[in-house]
Order: sequence, then C-alpha cells, then structure tokens
Amino acid sequence: MKFEAATSDESATLEKRYNLKSISVVDARVDQPAGAEAKTVPLWSLSIHTPASIVSPTAKPVGLVIVTEVVNDVIVSSVGPQGPRGRTILNGHGSPANNLGLEGDFYYDQTLSRFYGPKLSNLTWANATVITLTSNTLSYSWEMAQIVGPVNGIYSVVINHNLGYNPNVTVKSSAGDILETGIDYNGINQITLTMAQPFSGTAHLS
Repeated sequence: MKFEAATSDESATLEKRYNLKSISVVDARVDQPAGAEAKTVPLWSLSIHTPASIVSPTAKPVGLVIVTEVVNDVIVSSVGPQGPRGRTILNGHGSPANNLGLEGDFYYDQTLSRFYGPKLSNLTWANATVITLTSNTLSYSWEMAQIVGPVNGIYSVVINHNLGYNPNVTVKSSAGDILETGIDYNGINQITLTMAQPFSGTAHLS
C-alpha cells in the first residue's frame, strides 16, 4: 500500500496522523497537462500491516492494527521418575519355568491351552491361577422317539454332554431352522431341552 503527498507539510501530516514509522521516500513522476512542467511528489511504501477493511483506492486509511505474536517455549529442566513396569503375557510349550517372567506377568501354554497368572512372585509360578481354555463343541441330535412327554403340556429331551461346565446352546430343527427352546441346566454335565411342540433336531453346545 502507498500514500502520496504533494508537499513536505502534507508529508509531515501523514507521518504524524498515521504513525508511519517504517517508510521509505521515493520520487515518482506525475502526469501533467501537455506543455506543463513535470512534477515529482514523495511516495511512502509501508512495511507494516494495514487492515484490509481500510484499504480503498479512493480513501486514505483511518487506523492501523499491528499484531505481535509471542511464542513461549516450554523447557523441561529435569526428567521425571521412571514409571512402573507393565505386565507381560509370555507364551511357550508346557508349564512355565520359575525363572521366566516377573511378578504380575501371565503365561500361555500353547500345548495344553492353559493360561497362567498373574505370577505372585519373581521366584515361582506356584499358586498362580491356571485356567484351561477350551474351544470344545458338542453336537447332539435326537429323533422324535427320544422325546419325553407331554408332561403338563411340555415335551423334553435330556442331553448328557460331560463338558464339565454350563455350555452355550444353539438348537436347530432337522430342517436347519434355529429354534428357541427352554434350557434347564441340571448340572455341569447335563441339560434338559423343553419345548411346546415335539420336533427332531440337533443341539450345538459350546
């Protein structure tokens, strides 16, 4: 952006009025009518930022906005204390050796699908919890002749699965449709399916 003044008085007025501190003065030729003497006037090239809202080809600026950015550096004078060690899940084949892992670690036996942990001390895995992971599934099919009932309007079929726990049960008819039945858990090795209408099918236990 440039300001133009025809006289030195006007130049001083511009400097004072708009607080122009970073300027350079140059001469520029101004077109005059034919036969008139050539005239030069001072021009000021601003190196400061002027709001776009006051820049107009026909009007002089009425003010200046100068934004100064301050950058603060964060300096860490010393390193903090080391945090606690995280727990680790180790793995191998067979039971874990006592010198393997530290207190709080876990271990997975890939051979027998057993999960140990957490380790109670750095010296031994003794008394650590051991869980046998299983993906055993059992499918049990029955025919109409195996269904008992009705007893009080309810039909039933008993399944001895011997899984040692209460399994999830999905029941399908012989046509392959998934059906809802009642499920009584008689113990960790036996269930009874109950139904309003008898049908042959298969129970998938997992």
